Amino acid sequence: MIKQILLFLASMMLVSSLALAEEDALEEPGGFEAAEAHRSTIRINVDGTGVITRIACEICDFTVVNITKNSAAYVGGKPMTPAEALQKSKGKVAMVKFTLDTKEVLELRFYN
Repeated sequence: MIKQILLFLASMMLVSSLALAEEDALEEPGGFEAAEAHRSTIRINVDGTGVITRIACEICDFTVVNITKNSAAYVGGKPMTPAEALQKSKGKVAMVKFTLDTKEVLELRFYN
């Protein structure tokens, strides 16, 4: 029962984060979008760069975004590299915040 409550709360946090990201996108030049990505669609190279495929973005005309050395990553709010986040997270879905013009991942957040 407690696990179900925690899972529900984590999903509500994700929905809230996505809503806030959409509001912020209107204020930032060039704009950004937030979408969910399944961990199986995240590929990170040895150098820390990578791609996320099959992004579920309703307003985008693309489905691939790029992880760069500037991309931030978090697991349960704790900052780390995208490679560490992918390895340490237990969550199957991540919230991905990316720019609409350059398709660069700004943040990758896993909620365990």
